[in-house]
Amino acid sequence: LLAWEAVDHFARQHEEEPGMAELCLGLVASVRAARREKEARFRALIAETQRRQVAGLDPSETALAAHRLLYPTLSPEELRARREKYGAVRWTPASLAAVAALSPLVEVGAGRGQWQRALEELGADVLAFDDMSSPATRLGLRGKVLHGTEEAAA
Repeated sequence: LLAWEAVDHFARQHEEEPGMAELCLGLVASVRAARREKEARFRALIAETQRRQVAGLDPSETALAAHRLLYPTLSPEELRARREKYGAVRWTPASLAAVAALSPLVEVGAGRGQWQRALEELGADVLAFDDMSSPATRLGLRGKVLHGTEEAAA
């Protein structure tokens, strides 16, 4: 399930009590509806891309449309640069400092190690692990990341 599908599932359980879904989940009905519509458009783009590939047609047009749907303010090049620097989750100086203050740290699911490297540069002691299943890890590590899962970190 996509994250918002899970949220919707639980929200529907509280719909009969006015305001309960918003109280429990922090998302108003209009936000959930917008996410459902975005998901439907994204799934349609995936289906169209697959149809084009099977037909031997260039899928790049639908791939770009999917990118624009998910990242309306970033070009593909800007997104690549952002992922190279930050990984999957962009930090702010304040958030990075707050996490570094909790050192020593164990990071599980470290990806290419962008957070590990940035935290270490702030003086944090970080032991980072990743199972290396993401295709992004083939691009090379940015920080010190050990191959392993949560079992290795335990």
